[in-house]
Amino acid sequence: MDSFEIKTIERKRKGLPRKTGMPLLIVILFVLAGSGALFFRSIRIDTVAEIIKDNGVIKVLFLLKKKKQLLSSSVLFYYPQNKCGAVFTIPGNTGKRYDALKQRIDRIDAVFAECDLQAYRREAEILLGQPFSFTVEITLDSLYALADLLGGLRAFVPKNIAAEDKSGERLLMPLGTIELESEKVRTYADYIFGSENEAGAQARWQDLVMSLLNALSENQHLIRDKHAFSLIANCMTTDLNRNDLQHLLAEITELNFNRLTPQTITGDIQQAGVKSLLFPYYQGQLIKDIIKQTLDTLVLPAEVSRSFVLEIKNGTTRRGLARDTADLLPNIGYDVPRVRNADSDE
Repeated sequence: MDSFEIKTIERKRKGLPRKTGMPLLIVILFVLAGSGALFFRSIRIDTVAEIIKDNGVIKVLFLLKKKKQLLSSSVLFYYPQNKCGAVFTIPGNTGKRYDALKQRIDRIDAVFAECDLQAYRREAEILLGQPFSFTVEITLDSLYALADLLGGLRAFVPKNIAAEDKSGERLLMPLGTIELESEKVRTYADYIFGSENEAGAQARWQDLVMSLLNALSENQHLIRDKHAFSLIANCMTTDLNRNDLQHLLAEITELNFNRLTPQTITGDIQQAGVKSLLFPYYQGQLIKDIIKQTLDTLVLPAEVSRSFVLEIKNGTTRRGLARDTADLLPNIGYDVPRVRNADSDE
């Protein structure tokens, strides 16, 4: 007879209850764990349904990456009530002092490479002056898989391409807008177009993201299909659960992405050591103001005209500031018939 049995018999003889501390502790831990899970769910980020119920704008950060390299970063602002939207891209070389890099002046994509997604998201929110609702990450390999599932992605090829895929098969792509299946998407993403600079490459990757969103819009039945949606969801990393991701994609694909031209941050290119950085105009206040105006325009009632006519004058010593500002405005309801220099810089 072991010591546990002896102690149990002695307790019975003395009329004492058996020790139940450990089972009771386990029950308490289970109760606390369940309460914690319920509490966590109660403070989870707003779901798509909650944003729509509150008559809010959905703000989604879309990231295209290759391992730790951030290829494309863009934010979709979508107002479900009238199905209007706008897209702003964040160039990887956008420069400022970043808290995540201990106040170092650097590129914003350095935050993604050196820190993590949450640090990058916080810096992007500060840069644009807006909190984001959700984040969706897609790798290049996942993009190729999605291209197969969706029957290809439409892209503009700026010159004739003759290249080889990984198997050595020769690929030909003519100049113009064409449908790219998986391997051609890979070639298009990796191909170096002559003297193309970094901005050109990022614009090409951004075009692939927009093409993906447009392909999802044209294949909404796949989002509603349980099996097909599972394949789509497996290609995305997000802070949403499966049901909310399905709801999000069903909502935003109501947009006509073919008619949506992404806007981007504008600024001055300056050297910071060996790096060429894009410093947003007016210490970043211009892009914040434009995005705020964009959101105000998105939520206008349908019967209110979204067309405003502006003349933009450059009253600063910065060349091209009026033109760069004008490029941001047409998609948010402004007609800019002309830009010119102001009579003075006061």
